[in-house]
Amino acid sequence: MAIILIACIICFGVFILGLLKIRDRKKNNGTRCWQHISPSKPFLTFFEWAKVYGDVYTIQLGSHQAIVLNSIEAAKEALLTNDKAVSGRPYLKTLDMLHQGEKKFVFASHCDSMLKFFRKTVLCDARKRCAQLDELIEQQLAAFKDNLFLGSDEAVDVDLRSVGHRMATNFAHGIAFGTTFDLNDPCLQQWEVALDEYRDLMHWFREENFFPVSTEQFAARVASFRETSKGLYKNSIEQVKQMPKAEGLVGGLLDIFDGEKNSDVENIDDVISVLRDVMFGVSDGSYQPLLWMAMYLAKNPDIQRRIHAEIDASSAESATCQRVVMPYLEATIREVLRHSELTTLGIPRRLEQDATIGNNNFTKDTIVIVNVFALHRDPRHWDAPEVFNPSRFLDDAGKLRSLSELSYLPFSTGQRSCVGQQMARNLLSKLFVKFYQRFEVNEIESDPIPCTVNAGGAFNPELKAFKVRLSQRIS
Repeated sequence: MAIILIACIICFGVFILGLLKIRDRKKNNGTRCWQHISPSKPFLTFFEWAKVYGDVYTIQLGSHQAIVLNSIEAAKEALLTNDKAVSGRPYLKTLDMLHQGEKKFVFASHCDSMLKFFRKTVLCDARKRCAQLDELIEQQLAAFKDNLFLGSDEAVDVDLRSVGHRMATNFAHGIAFGTTFDLNDPCLQQWEVALDEYRDLMHWFREENFFPVSTEQFAARVASFRETSKGLYKNSIEQVKQMPKAEGLVGGLLDIFDGEKNSDVENIDDVISVLRDVMFGVSDGSYQPLLWMAMYLAKNPDIQRRIHAEIDASSAESATCQRVVMPYLEATIREVLRHSELTTLGIPRRLEQDATIGNNNFTKDTIVIVNVFALHRDPRHWDAPEVFNPSRFLDDAGKLRSLSELSYLPFSTGQRSCVGQQMARNLLSKLFVKFYQRFEVNEIESDPIPCTVNAGGAFNPELKAFKVRLSQRIS
């Protein structure tokens, strides 16, 4: 009799939970599940669903419930109004495997002290880093020129992916370690491979994170990557230690590691963890915009001529360390980042407490996904969003519009926004000033650049292979 009673109670409980689930799904404009999501381009799937289910809807990822935010209003309500509630990171099995349970990499749900440490080391001594960045860019553009033009003044037809990727990797190594490689050095190629593998392993929207599926193959990749990459980082760190004065970010990290017993840097793995984030952020954050900028300027020569004129008029000022605001160039960079999100779905958040977003109540531990791709193409905020038009970021007087009034979040916002965004903005601004001061890119008539709208990979738009005709503007 007792067994029958217990069975009845369990059945009744399951029935009630089912009703609540149905009610919750109706309340949140229709819960969708993993099977409905395009494995190749989830950001496009979420973008299309927003047209049916609205700006805020839920999806079921295995046993995890997630909310997807597809408008700037919903994103700001979550990330700013509910910033404390939406400040966590979800536990993701693949990232935990990749970092061996470390909580000190930038995408983890680490403590405030680690964030302060990251800012202290990465963003400290801004004037000195600014001068180093200028020197680094000058050095790499000189190597870029020598590698492509081989002493000739003739224009060259080039696929920028290979040499651009090597240059971006060198930027990253220069910022992290204070040293760079020859663009054809095999060691630089090893760093390229390691950073590409890290980029792929860091993609979080994986089946392994939400379902009880085998992780054996992923674990093997992680083990191989960690062994190879750790050797690269340790070798570069040892080379820095042999220098009379340690340069780059690693110098500051090692000073803290050696001098502060109670610091957040407990072992050399913590140093590598921060360096890994910086290397990945700088290399990917400069390489992708470099390609997209070249593609759009080659296809839009009027925009390029306007940028050249602005740079030439400000050339004396731009030679100094002080960052000179060139409104049209800055607007063009912003438009490039609007079209070429490095993370179309952002970095996922986790609710630390119950919260109300978009008139819907969500419980603690719900995953929060901001569909940046949708925000940057919202026709309610952008006229002809598919068109490349830098002037949309300028007011009638030609001054830059405030980003706070735009549907625009390339670096997220709130408590867990990109800690290195100011460094990234400075790098891109300086890089493009110096690059387009020296070079001009044009489309090749016999080899036109292919259409790139929505082309590419699973987690961000990627460019198809293309060539441009590259000419020198100054010697």
